[in-house]
Parts: sequence; structure tokens; C-alpha cells
Amino acid sequence: MLALSAAGPGSVHLARPGTWPDLRALSALGVDLLDPGHGAGGNWCTTDWAQALALDPDVVLGDVRANAATPDALRGDGHWRALQERVRTVAWNPEAPCSHRGHARFVDAVAAAL
Repeated sequence: MLALSAAGPGSVHLARPGTWPDLRALSALGVDLLDPGHGAGGNWCTTDWAQALALDPDVVLGDVRANAATPDALRGDGHWRALQERVRTVAWNPEAPCSHRGHARFVDAVAAAL
């Protein structure tokens, strides 16, 4: 599983799993989260879509906040299209839910994708 925030057709922010509370919780439950590796940035590794594709995820947690690029805005990037065609996508808000129900809905959505 790879958590990311789409920056645009040529760029993506890949989440560092250890820096996000909800991703740490998923890891504690046994979910295998891909780490983008070394590079600049504390919470994110900013790179291109080829790098995201090369990590070979089965499931993508996609940032749904207003600042993230939408799938329609990414159509021009062939690597994004290739990734989108072969993975299951789960909506993800990196700002952790403020309620037990919100967190449960997120974990349920991840479980259904797995």
C-alpha cells in the first residue's frame, strides 16, 4: 500500500508512513505500507509518477484534500494512468479523523480494498 498526495501531472508527494498517525495505526494492524526511501522532506518525498509506479503498490491511499490534484487533472501523465489502471484506490485524508467513527470508516475502507 502506498499513501500519496497528487501534486500535478508531473509530480507526486509520497507519504513517509512513520510520520502519519493513521498510517502508523495501519502498520500496527499489519498493513504493509511502502516507504518512498531517502530524499528531502520530513512527511513527504516529492518525486515524479514514475517513482510511484516503480514502488509497485497494490493499493493507493489517495489524498482527497482540496490542495491535492484530482484524477482528471492527472490524465496527461502516462505513469499516473498506468498506476490508476492496476491499483485499487482508497480515499485518504492525511489530517486524521477527529472521531472514532471517522477512523473506523477509514480502516474499514482500507480493509475492503485489501
